[in-house]
Amino acid sequence: MSTKKKSNQAKALAANIIAPGVGQLVQKRFLSGIIYLLSSICGVVWLVIAFIQFMINTWQAAMNGKTMEYHTKDILIPIIAIIILWVISYIDIFVFAPKNDTEVSDDQKS
Repeated sequence: MSTKKKSNQAKALAANIIAPGVGQLVQKRFLSGIIYLLSSICGVVWLVIAFIQFMINTWQAAMNGKTMEYHTKDILIPIIAIIILWVISYIDIFVFAPKNDTEVSDDQKS
């Protein structure tokens, strides 16, 4: 593997820390980058809605003097979905990294 390709992958991996899909955008794979970004935005919106719904239910139960049954799965499922999306995004950077035929690998230089 050439040093230029390693450098490009390192930049993509570092950029992917910001959000899933940013690493793909750094690799100039715009379609998959946008798909990952939109998916992560949907996941965050899902998490925010689940959290707000949880807070509303808790507040309503407190106002009515009732005890609240906590369903942590309602908040954990979006979190797990975002983490899985992030992991798949990292795997995608390694597996589908752009291959440049013009680059000469370190093995071929010797």
